[in-house]
Amino acid sequence: MIAPRLVDERVATNGEHHMLERIHHHGPDTQRVRVVRDLHSAARSSAATERLTPGHGWMVLAEPPSADW
Repeated sequence: MIAPRLVDERVATNGEHHMLERIHHHGPDTQRVRVVRDLHSAARSSAATERLTPGHGWMVLAEPPSADW
């Protein structure tokens, strides 16, 4: 088993939203985790785990409800 390697991490905020994006490389697979937190509304917050597939770009694997993260 190959341990995931963190390829890139970005963190940004604009006073309204906090954004975290992490890209992990697992052997031939590349996965991205994106979390956007709206500081004023949990309903407008979002999280997604995506996989990079050749020829198709990023495919969503999971979008957990904001209450779960």
